[in-house]
Amino acid sequence: MKYVDLHLHTIYSDGADSPENIVLVAKEGGLEAIAITDHDTFFGYNEAKKIAEEKKINLIPGVEMTTREGHILGLGFNTKNKEFNEMLQKTRKIQMEKVEERVTLLMQSGIPISMDKMNEIFPNCSLGKYHIIKMLISDRECRVYFAKKGINHEHEIYRETLSLNAVAGKVKVEISLTAFEAIENVRKAGGVSILAHPSKHGKKPEDFKEVLKKVDGIEIQPKYKENVRPFIEYAKANDLLITYGSDLHSYAIGGRMLGRNDNILEERVLERLGIRD
Repeated sequence: MKYVDLHLHTIYSDGADSPENIVLVAKEGGLEAIAITDHDTFFGYNEAKKIAEEKKINLIPGVEMTTREGHILGLGFNTKNKEFNEMLQKTRKIQMEKVEERVTLLMQSGIPISMDKMNEIFPNCSLGKYHIIKMLISDRECRVYFAKKGINHEHEIYRETLSLNAVAGKVKVEISLTAFEAIENVRKAGGVSILAHPSKHGKKPEDFKEVLKKVDGIEIQPKYKENVRPFIEYAKANDLLITYGSDLHSYAIGGRMLGRNDNILEERVLERLGIRD
């Protein structure tokens, strides 16, 4: 029996918690296996390995990949696989270029932001819009800039800078990676591919028809309650693996991991992920 949470984010993508804190909270909550699944990077996994070993909690290699068709979780893969790493590096490079483009536009509008500041505050991160807004509300010079304009709340700053009609909100984001490429690279790296949070926004299995033909499994997030039932039924009918995750982004401000509830993996999933007793 293994109680799990296989969808957790840290400061290395758009989460607010350190990898160490994620492990400690999981241990305190009685979880036996977890996966840190930052967007397009497993830097957080690498950092958490030592503390996970000390606390005797199974830490599964994980990543949430950004694809044209939606998010795909990769679990239990070989972190040394060259092709898999190159795929993630390419995705992060494209994302970084868009962040740099947005930051340049903000600088040109007079906002005291810079990539040097971004990299100093968010080292080794898979950067995105989340980090820009965090930078704008946490940096002293930026706060002073907005205060002088009478802009003091996070949603107001976002509206002025990154919303669709704002100075840096019109930057077009192009996602080059397809779900099918991601799935294939996970397979080559010895891992399993999981359709991430499909029940979000009330979607149904038919909304993911082509992707479901290729993935190894489906993620169930209990917080979506009745919306997960069609996906459980689909997985069982089509012999797909079922994993469980909370998609936690911030335990510090009220987010919750899965507890010891209906999140026990089948034996075959434990074996595929290499989860030991």
